[in-house]
Amino acid sequence: MKTLIFFLATISIYLSSCTQKDKYENVTPTIKFKFSKNDTLLFKSESKTDSFIINSCGCSYETIDKTAHFEECAIYYKRINSSILDDSIFHTYQVQYGNDGAGIIWRNIYSSPEIASYTKVDTIIKIGTKSIFNVIILKAKIGLKYWPNDIVSVYYSNGYGIIQYERFNGLIYKLDSNCINKYLND
Repeated sequence: MKTLIFFLATISIYLSSCTQKDKYENVTPTIKFKFSKNDTLLFKSESKTDSFIINSCGCSYETIDKTAHFEECAIYYKRINSSILDDSIFHTYQVQYGNDGAGIIWRNIYSSPEIASYTKVDTIIKIGTKSIFNVIILKAKIGLKYWPNDIVSVYYSNGYGIIQYERFNGLIYKLDSNCINKYLND
């Protein structure tokens, strides 16, 4: 009798595991990137401008096990013009994000404990008349060797992606307010 109950319980568990439905977790709409492929983004300092286009952006699902699928998104920026003469046209500029956070590569700085660390700031960043909340800063580790044009901090915001970055020479580049004006009601 115990053998029969054990056998039936095993069959029941097996059959119930075979009928599990796939679960999809989508990226929350409020954190999805607002810009589109081929949009031009300008980052301005006091006297200089960096220009980028969105080379590609989109989302796909990462499958953790056979039934759990998590949406992840990626943004690829392409530098098209710069008032700074350096070789950074060949560097990578990208953000991968999901509901659990973001991974950033911005020229010489990227999401790695040996290179940089994340900090979530309570400070509101203003771009024109838009107040941006929940900003994450990726800061380069102190003590590493940097060139004057190297990036030492990158500011990321859900919805807008990279909104500001700072070079080792002290220049701060902020996303131009004209780039986000069409999203002021979002």
